[in-house]
Amino acid sequence: MVKLIKRIAMVFVFLLLAGCQPHEEQANLKWFPSKEAAIEAGLQQEGAERTAVLDIVEENGETLVFFERFDALGVAQIAKGPEGFGWYRDRGYLKFETDSEDPPFSYAGFDLQTYSGSKVSVIAGKVHNPSVQKLLLRNGGNEQELQLHGESGWFFAAHDSEFRSLNVVPVYQ
Repeated sequence: MVKLIKRIAMVFVFLLLAGCQPHEEQANLKWFPSKEAAIEAGLQQEGAERTAVLDIVEENGETLVFFERFDALGVAQIAKGPEGFGWYRDRGYLKFETDSEDPPFSYAGFDLQTYSGSKVSVIAGKVHNPSVQKLLLRNGGNEQELQLHGESGWFFAAHDSEFRSLNVVPVYQ
């Protein structure tokens, strides 16, 4: 029990520190003629390759780019403005560290503040135990399967619910 409490505390401290990182000022955004050009420039700015992109998701008119760097998850938004498209991140990276397969997965919820000022709620996590075949995200009577991305085991989804009402359920092999 003490080990579990220490792990939860470590994740909370990391999220707190990651959220306190300086944000790129909106006024200093570099603009590009297309979303693809903004993604390429943003990845270069992050020091990441194109292969680091796990998924590009459209949510409520916002384009979110989920990518991996140094075994951590980054989430950027492709801002749209009169000047074109820009890479915008409002928070640090999300990382879960564990030295075992227990717990089988870790996850957290957070809100992204987009360039346009809207809020997108995200649940994201990482599978640590290879016997987890898939994960189900449950919210009341609704259920959706969360995609596991590559060998890294990252999973994520945008949602419209309160984080505490969500339940992530593993399905084992």
